[in-house]
Amino acid sequence: MELTKLTLSRQDGIGIITMNFPANLNALDLAMAQELVALLLACDEDPEIKVVVLTHSGKAFSSGGDLAFMHQAVKDGTFNPTDNDLTRTVTALTLTIKRMKKLVIAAVGGVAAGAGASLAFSCDFIFASEKAQFIEAFAAIGFAPDTGGVYLLSRLVGAQRAVELCVTARPLGAQEAKDWGIVYTVCAPEELSDKAMSFARKLSCGPLLSYENIKKQSYAANFKDYEDYLVNTEQVTLGICGSSADFAEGIAAFVEKRPPQFIGK
Repeated sequence: MELTKLTLSRQDGIGIITMNFPANLNALDLAMAQELVALLLACDEDPEIKVVVLTHSGKAFSSGGDLAFMHQAVKDGTFNPTDNDLTRTVTALTLTIKRMKKLVIAAVGGVAAGAGASLAFSCDFIFASEKAQFIEAFAAIGFAPDTGGVYLLSRLVGAQRAVELCVTARPLGAQEAKDWGIVYTVCAPEELSDKAMSFARKLSCGPLLSYENIKKQSYAANFKDYEDYLVNTEQVTLGICGSSADFAEGIAAFVEKRPPQFIGK
């Protein structure tokens, strides 16, 4: 696959995947999601790669969905939040990380919003700079969380905190995310890469078969119904919200940089 939005490098047995489209704040459009799935699967099958680090260039880890694209699709009458290649691919993306044999470390140096936050939450460890923020921004545009957001957050912080973050859409700072058990380490922005890579090197020298089977046990214990949730709950609710007047208004207000006027329909 020709890479247009990612880079892959190898160092000391570590596969380093960098989201590299800062002009669009590393939004998870179809090309970005497809490349991520392909590279993660390739790293998982590469015997030379022991651990994966997922990081980014630019100020944002990932801004999530491409809202300008969605807005245009809504205006054109072509937006379908459930039956499209992007929804299928981002669903495959988060499942891929959870099912991988190898440990995945997210190095988050800026905003991780919407699907970008879920991408980070899917990883086994999160290293965050003091500037990092995690935002479940869906309610602000009249939508519902996608990419496993509610499912993943509920298992990380409990149901009440997950609902609070999704309903209020407030930014969760790096230190609070660490206090809540989401983030493994918080550090200064200039230390993020070194801290994440140092930890990855330590893991790469560890009992890899043990790590693989710990991940397998964790998936069975905590995520066994994850795919069923994504297909039979999340996609259904996305369909309801994505065809609503509130979503059309919310995404238009975002693009037009004005407060939305929701009607609850």
